[in-house]
Amino acid sequence: MGFHIDIKYSKNGKFRPKINSQMENTVTVIVTIGKDRIINWRQKLFNSYGSWSINPDFELSMVIKHGDITILHPNDETPHYTDILGKQIIYEHGKISVSSDCNSVAYVFRVVTTEALFNCVSNKLHISNEDYAKYCNSMLSKKGILQTKLYSTVNINKYHHLMKDAFSSTIGINNN
Repeated sequence: MGFHIDIKYSKNGKFRPKINSQMENTVTVIVTIGKDRIINWRQKLFNSYGSWSINPDFELSMVIKHGDITILHPNDETPHYTDILGKQIIYEHGKISVSSDCNSVAYVFRVVTTEALFNCVSNKLHISNEDYAKYCNSMLSKKGILQTKLYSTVNINKYHHLMKDAFSSTIGINNN
């Protein structure tokens, strides 16, 4: 997975509840099982053009070993001012690497804004009409498709294909 932040903020540093599934000011906890994995960090600076640019002087890699519990602090992803650089900064994580001949699994836990029930028999995720419509509109609008119909269940196979299509270039899924 490429560099990213788990929680999105506006340019003026305000939490954006409509596009975040993780609750504000909550940690992300990663439990690693298997071989070592390396997670990389980069710093972004808020520049004079009103956008974020990568700080070429900051680079950090961290080895996560079997059994490690890693906590991503929410302040890392919250835009904040630093006197040292005289700018607002955020930290992104990603470009996780694992040796190709090894097995490594990371379980990621976070506090979310929506609850849903999954029915193992029907293979469907059951969520409220409002939450599903918000999700569909968000995903489909990225593809230039308008979604107006409300659904109370999600076909999990269709959901996986939609996510695969939306993020295949980011996570390197083989589309064959």
